[in-house]
Amino acid sequence: MNAPREVVRAVRASGGFSSLAPELRKRLPPTIDLSSSEHRAVVRSYFDPEDALHSRLSPEDQERLYLAQVTWDAAMGWQAGEALSKPADPREIVVVLIGAGHVAYDLGAARQLAGGFTGGIASLIPVTVPPQAKSVAPKKVSAAYAQFLWGVPQTAQPTLPVLGVSLMGRIGKEPSQVIHVEERWSAAAAGVRVGDVLRRLDDVRIDGSATLQRKLGDYRWGDTATLSIERNGETLTLPLHFRRNP
Repeated sequence: MNAPREVVRAVRASGGFSSLAPELRKRLPPTIDLSSSEHRAVVRSYFDPEDALHSRLSPEDQERLYLAQVTWDAAMGWQAGEALSKPADPREIVVVLIGAGHVAYDLGAARQLAGGFTGGIASLIPVTVPPQAKSVAPKKVSAAYAQFLWGVPQTAQPTLPVLGVSLMGRIGKEPSQVIHVEERWSAAAAGVRVGDVLRRLDDVRIDGSATLQRKLGDYRWGDTATLSIERNGETLTLPLHFRRNP
């Protein structure tokens, strides 16, 4: 459903859609809506003012980041509509599983699709329900966040192993650096530092957060792995032990 990674990178690097090469532009929907000030405000709210990376972005770089978000939204909305039969079959339903940031307040993928779509669109976002809320759980919720909310149990620990790092978004050919290391998680125990570049996790080359998350799905708590990083131009190999945060 998503835009190809090279298209998103090109949009972010060029700062717009009009300057994209024709072979890249044809992989996006014919029209992309950039008019929503509400959507811009929501995207800005995703980043904490104290964020070491995003707090230092220039207005131009903030706009490039926003355009990358819109590229994902527009591509996923458009692809969902294209998956339906033409002429339309009223019995068809397309279910799209995407991140909540592309769904919230119907300002993302749904808004991009709605401009040229005549069918119904409904959004559902899972929300964590604390244990003490069970006895007073409302039977009906009214909110602009989504058409439907799905309450899921709160868990104290992730069910799958995590490294405990945040990566800087890749810009052009620059590598994706570590911008935050969570104390007491696996990466911190292995010696990963802010500024390191993750190169390989066992046999998989890490080229971004998506690849890292897919590879982490191969492990279970208690497993061990080998993490290769680059620090100040030097390649280091760190033993990684997936241990739960005490």
